[in-house]
Amino acid sequence: MQEYARHTGQLDVARELIDGVTGE
Repeated sequence: MQEYARHTGQLDVARELIDGVTGE
């Protein structure tokens, strides 16, 4: 479960960076 949360967290960060770039 913790490993899954870790991967999800990384994806969240990546998505946030992408969203920020596409958002602007």
